Amino acid sequence: MTSRLEAATRDVTAVRQEMHRATTVLLRDTISVTDDQWRGPSRLPGWSRGHVATHLARNADAFTRLVNGVRVGVPAEMYTVDRDTLIDNGAGRSGMQLQVDLDTSADQLFNAFHTLGEDHWNQQVSLRSGAAIPVRALPLARLTEVVVHHVDLDIGFRPDRIPEHVAAAGLAWTLSRLQSERMPALRLVSTSSDLRQTVAGHGDTVEVTGTTADLLCWIAGRGGRVRGGDSVTLPAWR
Repeated sequence: MTSRLEAATRDVTAVRQEMHRATTVLLRDTISVTDDQWRGPSRLPGWSRGHVATHLARNADAFTRLVNGVRVGVPAEMYTVDRDTLIDNGAGRSGMQLQVDLDTSADQLFNAFHTLGEDHWNQQVSLRSGAAIPVRALPLARLTEVVVHHVDLDIGFRPDRIPEHVAAAGLAWTLSRLQSERMPALRLVSTSSDLRQTVAGHGDTVEVTGTTADLLCWIAGRGGRVRGGDSVTLPAWR
């Protein structure tokens, strides 16, 4: 892991607490979404809000599967069937079904993390991409999924509602995940903190500035109110 990611995942308990808080905010916002709104478009091209919610629930299930595999000593795969098929099949459900699914799957993941002992956190698991990461990075990965996809739902949760320290940690996770892709050379400059980060990649280095939360959303392919990124093509992330 990079030094920034190591620092962001060092206190697993604190990250799990942030994950729980972010999930609580998400569930509080989604409870009032109507069936018609769930079927409406999200900020992600080709996905309804129901697609985003189903993805979040199946992501929680996938991480729970990885955690339980570590706990019993039997490596597990994130998905045992095609992920996109699962998402498509679940996207058209009622608002109540989606809400219960979001809540139940998140709770199961939180409880699965609670079952791990100290010796489990540095063990390795494999993501859907095949990348190997320590278990201690999973709570941050989930936290990032929750806040970025909360923005994707387009129900009033904007990047400026992401706490600064959560955005910085999520940015560290997302950059580490994209390092295996063909990244352009970047210099990220936050206008909301002293964060300055150079990203190795191809081509001349492009400086991109914005709040840390906007940089997170931008690097994850969500646009974001940043300056300098118009000419940059980023790897897909969702």
